[in-house]
Amino acid sequence: MLSNVKLVDGDIVVRDISLDDCNQTYVSWLKNTNVNQFLETRWVEQDVDTIKSFVKGQIESNNNYLFAITIKCSDQYKHIGNIKIGGINPHHHYSEISYFIGDESYHGKGIATKAIELVSDFAFKKLGVHRIQASFYEENIATQKALEKAGYVYEGVWHERCISPITNKYSNVKVYYKLSSM
Repeated sequence: MLSNVKLVDGDIVVRDISLDDCNQTYVSWLKNTNVNQFLETRWVEQDVDTIKSFVKGQIESNNNYLFAITIKCSDQYKHIGNIKIGGINPHHHYSEISYFIGDESYHGKGIATKAIELVSDFAFKKLGVHRIQASFYEENIATQKALEKAGYVYEGVWHERCISPITNKYSNVKVYYKLSSM
């Protein structure tokens, strides 16, 4: 497992997450219905201890990379969300990607797209991943736009796979992918 990863695009730095990132601000993101409405973590009560436990497990994992998305503010970098490349299959060379921008003041600014591009490039070039896929609630238009801008392609839909956080009825889940050769 690689450590001390730092991926940079202008004022955006995607870096290894640490237990120091697990704080009350992170908890507030996961409790905010505008942020968590499409995250599966919304089903579990979150506190600093549950977040630290999750992050520790990701850090110790051999097939997951959890990163902090940070942005330059004055003379320091502010943690505003996370992105994960995980469930890396070493035999078939594929993985999932997932992410969220927790700080709402950075929603809609293209930061998720840049983080997706940085982490995808890292997975292809440094981890030997051939295929990355993302699945998301059909209603999550912001994720669809971010993936498309990052070069991901629509693959298909899993019909009525999840309960929609918007309608409370069965919802379709869209699947997008990107190949290392794209």
